[in-house]
Amino acid sequence: ASSQPTASGSVSSRSDGTYLLTTSLSPGTYDLAGSKLGYVAQTRAALALTTTPSRQDLALPIAVSLQGTVKDALTSGPVAAASVQLRQAGVTKASASSTTTGAYTLTTSLPAGSYELVVTKAGYLATRLLLTLPAGLTTQAVTLTPGVWLSGRITDPSGSPLASALVQLKQAGVVKAS
Repeated sequence: ASSQPTASGSVSSRSDGTYLLTTSLSPGTYDLAGSKLGYVAQTRAALALTTTPSRQDLALPIAVSLQGTVKDALTSGPVAAASVQLRQAGVTKASASSTTTGAYTLTTSLPAGSYELVVTKAGYLATRLLLTLPAGLTTQAVTLTPGVWLSGRITDPSGSPLASALVQLKQAGVVKAS
C-alpha cells in the first residue's frame, strides 16, 4: 500500500510505522483512526486541527486470534467445511471454514474479552463454547458429535418404490427433521 499523501483522508503507514497525511480539508475537529487486521482499531476523537503540522501517534493493541482443529467425536478424524464463528452478544464478529485437515484460523481486529465459539456442519450437533480470549493467539480444538442418521425406503403396499414421499422425524408430535 502507498504512503503517499492523499486528499481523501486515508493513507497506509510505511514499513517503519510512520505516516504522512496531507489533505484538502479545512481546519476543524476530526477523529483520527488507525486499524490493521490482527490489531484492535484505535480512534483519537475530536482533534482540533489547524494548518500547522501536528503529530499524532496511535498504538494498536494486539487483537484476539483463534486457531485450532475440528474433529469428529466418533472417529477423531478431521471435519472439513465446518462453519466456525466467533460471536459476542449473539452477533458474529469473525468466521471461517475448516479446511480438509479440520484446521481453522480466525484472525480478527477484536479486543480481548468474552466470546462464544460456535461450530456447525450439516450432519453434526452444533458445538458452542464460551471462551475468555486474551490478546494474541489462542488454540482451541473443537469436537463435533454426529447427529442422528436414518435411512430407509418408502414403498406402496406392493413394495414398489414411492418417489417424492414426505419423510419427517418427529418428537412428541413436533417435526424435528424432514
